[in-house]
Amino acid sequence: MNLYRKSDLLNGVTSALAFENDLEVEDFVNLATVHFVIKCYRSGIIDIIQQVMRNLDRNTQQDYVENRGSIKGVVDWGETFRRRAAAGFSDRSLFVTRPSNRVYDTSANQFLKFFLEFLYVKIPEALKIAPGKVEGWTYLLNEVFQTVRQARLHPHLREVSKSNVINYKLIELTSKNRNRYYRELSAFGDLYFKIFINKDQKALFSVLREQLLSPQEPDKLYEFVVLFEVISVLEEIRVKQNGKRKITILRAENKTIFNYLLPNNTTISAMYQYVPRTFSRNSKYVDTLKLYQIGNVKTRQPDIIINVEKSTPAGTISKNAVVEVKFSSDRHYIGEGVHDVLSYLADFQFALNQTPKAMLTVWSGIGQRPTNEKQNDIWLSDFRNLRSSLLDFFDALV
Repeated sequence: MNLYRKSDLLNGVTSALAFENDLEVEDFVNLATVHFVIKCYRSGIIDIIQQVMRNLDRNTQQDYVENRGSIKGVVDWGETFRRRAAAGFSDRSLFVTRPSNRVYDTSANQFLKFFLEFLYVKIPEALKIAPGKVEGWTYLLNEVFQTVRQARLHPHLREVSKSNVINYKLIELTSKNRNRYYRELSAFGDLYFKIFINKDQKALFSVLREQLLSPQEPDKLYEFVVLFEVISVLEEIRVKQNGKRKITILRAENKTIFNYLLPNNTTISAMYQYVPRTFSRNSKYVDTLKLYQIGNVKTRQPDIIINVEKSTPAGTISKNAVVEVKFSSDRHYIGEGVHDVLSYLADFQFALNQTPKAMLTVWSGIGQRPTNEKQNDIWLSDFRNLRSSLLDFFDALV
């Protein structure tokens, strides 16, 4: 899942590879549209289109033209003699020329026009999928769109036949064009056909895997390891209880939320680096700074926040917990992690009103789990015991 915020390429795009076996049709289309255009961008579509437009494919066609009086072009004397002879040499003002006409309605240009129209329509649709704050990937789509919009205005494209559907033969013909930029363009057509015509999930997920950017810092990478394990545990709970999942495949704001709806009127939400209002509006840290008129105050942000809501006849019962991630086995650094978690408990004490309240997960260095762990506000876990700890942690919350 490419949630890494510092990614220049896919900031804000979620791939949902963990759920590829039951991807919804709408999610497939959304993912396909965004990732297809980003794949085109990464493969140099902007330069390819610009190069193609500088040297459009064309056929040269020569037709005989009869001229009388004003002669345009070079006279074809052989054809002139034959036509005069056919008329009994009665018309000495007849001259025949054979001018060259450039014809742009070729197979390669028909594919080019279709492909440009496809991008011109689909890119705005992709941008509407994720309304809200602008993310890095939207800039890439906009850049491709501006190139496409300009290319569509080329006067010779008006002479090219327009088609609302495309057959694979047109792509094959383009792949054999003498211009290498048309051949490179046909590769996008091949991928388009697999993803959007054949609805080939393998082709889409192949593109997704290519475009997943791993963070460079080990601590960030371990954040994702823990996040994936949280999602995996929630998936296991969902399957066991025959629940439903509600997630946003594409996001435009700096938040990622996974919602799991269970049959017993319980909803579990996992929020990655996003602070909900129940936390932010009751933050002692924020209130203290604002009290002394310190501006631009931002709420402190745990790595993962868990919310469990259960509807009962008496009302809604809400429980919250935080999961903090520290990539370390150093005893001093683990102590700092516990200190951070304790500060969260003090800061968000109105939201964290049950036991357990938090889990700190580190890479290694945690001893055997205590027998009375379920009575503790803070749980500690390392990678070795992460899954079993998370299963028990959610069991205590739900």
